[in-house]
Amino acid sequence: MSSAAKIYPPELFVQALKLIAEKSDVTFVYFGGKELTEWGKFFQQNLGNRLIDLSGKTTLRETCAVVSKTSMYIGTDTGTMHIAAALKLPVIMISKDAEDSITNYFTLYPRFLPWQTPTKIVSAQHALKPCNENNIGCVVAHPHCITQITPQSIADAFDIMKKIVYKSN
Repeated sequence: MSSAAKIYPPELFVQALKLIAEKSDVTFVYFGGKELTEWGKFFQQNLGNRLIDLSGKTTLRETCAVVSKTSMYIGTDTGTMHIAAALKLPVIMISKDAEDSITNYFTLYPRFLPWQTPTKIVSAQHALKPCNENNIGCVVAHPHCITQITPQSIADAFDIMKKIVYKSN
């Protein structure tokens, strides 16, 4: 699993995916290691047949194969996100780092962003204490700055990305 600061709370993530599902005919695929199967069950319970739960069920090679059949990545900065970007899929990345901390070399930007693929970064506007005191991004060892991101902002990012990539209304 990635750094705990990168975890977007599952309750908020489900709300974001429900907002997206209200306006689009989509099926979501949930990936994760065996340690994330409880979250997979939680997503499945809340999204029903709109979600395929593959947590703890795929090898890296199988994950790559399934990701290659999807049309977009929505999630945090994980290995799966980088697989999607390498496959040139559009990426909506939910970032642990706030917008006002993106200018420092030590933060995520621009060193580790998806490269040469359409990307929309969703992040909080302002870092919380103590992260706003050091200008090196979110440094707390649990979901912190990322928890300020609203489900609506992720749904809005989906709408923007869908229009850009698929030239739809």
